[in-house]
Amino acid sequence: FDGQDKTFPGGYTIYAEKCPNQRGVRRALEMVGDLVLDYDQFLARLSGQSTPIAATLLTGNYPSPWVNKDLASTLRKKFVVLVDTLPNDLTAKADIFLPGATWVEKAGTFENANNRMQSFSQAIGVVAQAKTEGQIALDLHAACGLAEPSIYDAPQIRKVMGGALITEVHHAPAQQPRQTDLQYVEL
Repeated sequence: FDGQDKTFPGGYTIYAEKCPNQRGVRRALEMVGDLVLDYDQFLARLSGQSTPIAATLLTGNYPSPWVNKDLASTLRKKFVVLVDTLPNDLTAKADIFLPGATWVEKAGTFENANNRMQSFSQAIGVVAQAKTEGQIALDLHAACGLAEPSIYDAPQIRKVMGGALITEVHHAPAQQPRQTDLQYVEL
């Protein structure tokens, strides 16, 4: 959270909560497991003396500093895999650093502050050797022998997950490809 909610004439609101898609991530995690922790619970479980957790896979992708002293300290003795797009206090500490994709390089489903789920399409291709978190998850499943190798496809993932991801997701109307009016000149 940063500051207070600010509502403008017409009802548009900028929310103090700065964790985009927190609700969507929680919904997806609850669909695949029954143990979803909030941040303080996660830190407590991770730092407990009898914790069985020896490794973590984290993703951030925030332009502002998101790694606080408590998280950095807790991860000091853990094996850390980090998927990120920008340097931060964990990129140098991580045992494995995987280049992630930015928000414009992803496709998927977003759940906004009003619990409305919306699909979104990838705007540009993923740069260089970076991958989306969805593709990394599929690759890890395949590497562990839990699935055949596959390419991330957001509509197909929604079908597999089922439930509200089929019945409650709003999709933008189909758009016709637009032709640019720019003229390319070779110099």
